[in-house]
Amino acid sequence: MSARTLVEHIKASVSHGDPATVLAAVDAAAESHGLMHVGPEKGAILDALVADAAPRRILELGAYFGYTAVRMARYLPTGGELVSIDADADHVALTQDLVDCAGLADAVTVHHGTAQEALPTLDGQFDFVLIDHYASNYHDDLRLIESLGLLAPNAVVAADNAVMHAGEMADYLAYVRTGGAYDSELLVADVAHHGGTADGIEVSRRRAT
Repeated sequence: MSARTLVEHIKASVSHGDPATVLAAVDAAAESHGLMHVGPEKGAILDALVADAAPRRILELGAYFGYTAVRMARYLPTGGELVSIDADADHVALTQDLVDCAGLADAVTVHHGTAQEALPTLDGQFDFVLIDHYASNYHDDLRLIESLGLLAPNAVVAADNAVMHAGEMADYLAYVRTGGAYDSELLVADVAHHGGTADGIEVSRRRAT
């Protein structure tokens, strides 16, 4: 099953406006058809992080088809905003469709472009950041976010695939763990939709300056 087929299936088969129903349907379909996504195990970690941080603005690098945007945006307060960036036009369209299906379109904006292209167009600061695209780009993109002043004081930065792609994001992991700007920890999950392979989210809390 492709991401496009999955989103079309969700749009046709679930009641619109209920994020929990949309997420459950995605999880079931993805597991049945072997489609890779964050999934319920790491999703539960992400839920807890967002609920604890209580952000008003969330930045996401890597939309894929909108699963994590829906997971996070449902925790936003009234007037809150999630901004998602993806370099693939199909991913942008699919994310917009899934977010709309979940009834969260008013809270989510999806930008088409690379992080290098899109980040300089943003303003304000973000309380929570999820990085989940090309692991080799994590370090440079976080440094760009910092240089543009987009991180709020005490912001939380979550980086997916910190076990499965640890080698590709070694520079990122070294920076957040030893660079002095963050208190960082790895949260590991047994990822059933990867056949039981362990993966994790690196969670880095910005130190007050």
